[in-house]
Amino acid sequence: MMSKAHKNAQETTEVLASTYILCAADKKGEFHVIGAALAGSQEKEVVFQELLDNCVEMFVSVLTPHVDITPKRLKRLCEGLVGAGEALSVAISRGRMQHAEAVEAFATLIKGVLRPNEK
Repeated sequence: MMSKAHKNAQETTEVLASTYILCAADKKGEFHVIGAALAGSQEKEVVFQELLDNCVEMFVSVLTPHVDITPKRLKRLCEGLVGAGEALSVAISRGRMQHAEAVEAFATLIKGVLRPNEK
């Protein structure tokens, strides 16, 4: 959906940041509690890695039109962004950060990936 709508870099950043944080933080902490309980489970690790890989691919797809870097480099940066998004969602679920603060922080990180390449 996001990759089909033509948006400029600023709009893309705002939508990506708010949508990802909304989705990641919507778990009310259950996801992270269950994840901790299953920390040693091979099945959990496989499923969780697939979810993260899908998120990385979505970020790559959405950000590709706004960067002039190699796909390999963009993928590495997107892996970092997804990790940051997960950390911000944990901060929300633990009451250490408000939703709006997390979105603003995440948008700033995404802009850092786009800034040298803004079109």
